Amino acid sequence: MSDATTDIVTGWTEIAPGFAAYQAVPSGQDPAGAVIVLPELFGLNADIRGVVERLAREGYAAVAPDVHWRREPRASLPYGDAGRTRGFELLHAITRAEVLADLAAAHEAALRLAPGGRVAVFGVSFGGHLGLLGATELPFALVVSVYGGWTVHGGIPVAEPRPPLADAPKIAANGAFVLGFYGTLDHAVQPSEVEEIEALLTEAKVPHEVVRIPGVGHGFLCEARPDDYDADAAALTWAKVNQALREQLTVPDGA
Repeated sequence: MSDATTDIVTGWTEIAPGFAAYQAVPSGQDPAGAVIVLPELFGLNADIRGVVERLAREGYAAVAPDVHWRREPRASLPYGDAGRTRGFELLHAITRAEVLADLAAAHEAALRLAPGGRVAVFGVSFGGHLGLLGATELPFALVVSVYGGWTVHGGIPVAEPRPPLADAPKIAANGAFVLGFYGTLDHAVQPSEVEEIEALLTEAKVPHEVVRIPGVGHGFLCEARPDDYDADAAALTWAKVNQALREQLTVPDGA
C-alpha cells in the first residue's frame, strides 16, 4: 500500500457502448484492489471525481460509473436547489434493472484491475443505497455506505419492490462487510432508521460496523457543501474507510 502521495493516472473509460466511468489508478504500481465509487444524485461532479482520485492516491484502482448515462451522460450537477431538482428527476427515472445491469458491468471492469478479484464499493447518499442494492446480487468484499438512504423503507423506484436491506441475507451470502456512516442530525436518515439498519444487518448475520457521528447531518463528507461539511467527521470517516479497505481488500497469502 502506498501513501496518499502516490502519482495517479486519471481519465474516462468506456465500460460498454455509451456507458462510461471516471477512473483513476496508481501510476507505476499494481493497485492494492479496486473500488467502485457511486455518487450522490448530483452525478459525477468534481467532488465525486475527487473521491476517485483520493482512493487512487491511497493505492487503489477506483472507478465511478456514470449512473445517469442513459438520460444525461456524464451529468455533473451543482450543489444547490437547481442541481438537486434535476438530480431527483434523474434519480426517479432510473430503474432497478438498469442499476443492477450497470453495477454488474462496473464490477466486471473493476475485476480487471483488482489483484485477487477483490472489489469494494464506496457510495455516498444515493450511491450508498446503490452499493447496498448491488451487494444483494454481487460479491463485493466491502460496502461503504455514507449516509445512504431509502435502504429500509424504500421511497424511490430502485428500492421497489424491496429495499436493499429487506434482502440483507443476500448481502450476507455474497460475503460483503458493510461499513455505514450516519450523522445523528441527518434529516434523510434519522437515528430511528439507523437503529433499523443495524438490526437488519445483525439479524441477517452481515458482518458490519455502523458508525454514528454526533452533531452532524447529511452531507458531512463533502467539502463542496460548506453548510454541511464537518472536517472532524470527514477525517474520522476516511480513517475508518482506509482501515476497512486494507482489511477487506488484502489478498491472503497463497490466494
